Amino acid sequence: MGMNIPQFVDLFIERATAPFFVFQVFCVGLWCLEDMWYYSAFTLFMLVTFEATIVKQQLKNMSEIRNMGNKPHQYMYIVKEGGTDDEKSVPCDLLVLRGSCIVDESMLTGESVPQMKESVEDVEKSKYFELGTEGRLHVIYGGTKIVQHTPPAKNEGGIKSPDNGCVCYVLRTGFNTSQGQLLRTIMFGVKRVTANNLETFAFILFLLIFAVAASAYLWIKGSEDESRNKYKLFLECSLILTSVIPPELPIELSLAVNNSLIALQRLGIFCTEPFRIPFAGKIDICCFDKTGTLTTDNLVVEGIAGITPCEEGQDIEVVKSAQDADPNAVKVLAACQSLVRFDEELVGDPLEKACLKWIDWNVTKQDAVMPKKGSKGIQPLKIFHRYHFSSQVKRMTVIAGYQPHGTSDTQHVVVVKGAPEVLKDMYKNAPAHYDDTYQRLAQAGARVLALGINELGTITHQQIRESSREDFEKDLPDTKLLIKEIIDSSHKVTMITGDNPLTACHVANVLRFIRKNHTVLVLDEPQTDTIDWRWKS
Repeated sequence: MGMNIPQFVDLFIERATAPFFVFQVFCVGLWCLEDMWYYSAFTLFMLVTFEATIVKQQLKNMSEIRNMGNKPHQYMYIVKEGGTDDEKSVPCDLLVLRGSCIVDESMLTGESVPQMKESVEDVEKSKYFELGTEGRLHVIYGGTKIVQHTPPAKNEGGIKSPDNGCVCYVLRTGFNTSQGQLLRTIMFGVKRVTANNLETFAFILFLLIFAVAASAYLWIKGSEDESRNKYKLFLECSLILTSVIPPELPIELSLAVNNSLIALQRLGIFCTEPFRIPFAGKIDICCFDKTGTLTTDNLVVEGIAGITPCEEGQDIEVVKSAQDADPNAVKVLAACQSLVRFDEELVGDPLEKACLKWIDWNVTKQDAVMPKKGSKGIQPLKIFHRYHFSSQVKRMTVIAGYQPHGTSDTQHVVVVKGAPEVLKDMYKNAPAHYDDTYQRLAQAGARVLALGINELGTITHQQIRESSREDFEKDLPDTKLLIKEIIDSSHKVTMITGDNPLTACHVANVLRFIRKNHTVLVLDEPQTDTIDWRWKS
């Protein structure tokens, strides 16, 4: 992606021809006619210096943003592990045809957890492939870095890479990539903004009315005196008009913007339009993501609940130890995850890592999970296929297999975890206390996941590939202080989350989003078009 950065002279001329700057130079000329040479020269020097400083800072920020983009590459480009950082950076958007990768997308999306990318071989042929939604799992975006890859199995047919890598198809290059569109939005998405805005001109026009009246009065009264120098009189009237804009105003505005740029740069934040910074004072609402921002990523497993019912008013019985947990629940927690091992460390969702640590199981590089110690006779599980979690379906499904004692045949199971309200309709026999259990846990601020498992018996890999997701998913047996500062500064605070609304309400209550006691209302989405939205408390 080639991004042309303007020359210093071009940007300076653009700023020097702005009405504010021209007006100040005109004022300097008037002061010179009044024999205020030193004051005029110093003011002109300060004007030029501050404008040049802002232009230089703007050019530096543009260069930093340009360096975030990819450098030009040839189309036949091979990404290899163990090379330099530039070689690991993906030059374009790629669709993974064969193999799988672990990709660092922090530069593009800010997501600190490396993401898994899988091939499109196992995508259901009957479904329309959407690159922007579920298709993101199979696309490696330009500007990201590949930290690990797994080539297709040697015993499988199909095309293979000559250097034992993954096979990909180039989707987009240059500014058409996701990174290119982001950079294009940053660089060219909005028109250039200077200190000249509508509010400033309205304020100046209001003051100009009084200045014109004062100048007219001075001219009329001064003209009555025939001995008065008309040149000096005109000069004094002009100075009254120019005094509408204080000489220090543009300098002070430029100084404030320049100091803001320096402060932001120290925090690693770059701005291509400096005079948009004062507009930040108009912000009256702040929106935060919940998980990882308002709440910590370091999750702790409280236990497994819902196996036995509880009476009204009693505490829900929670199994605190994995040794006492139902073996089927342990199987779901062990197999229904997308963790991978990289450099002897587990990489993936913090929630899944916490669950695996709680049951004391381990993930191998061969996509298998096994207990670190003997675990009630539960056999190690081999993962054969994943239907990854998506916000649309609010669940994750995995096809896994194990070998029972005394046989070499592989028995397959389907394990599911997801939002309790979604999985409820998939259970063959849901407990009567199901709704009450997960709602009470969510109200207590817990992140609740429903678990499900179903035995498939002995099936072939071809049957797994030809079956759809729906075929398997059936008949399943210090944030508080920061928020206070934002609220105290007269800003509204909003939480954006995909978690259960009751959990979000609990977090908002803990963080004091609302100071007074209010009745909390949750808006339920209708299940069909014939039913209206409804509120519940």
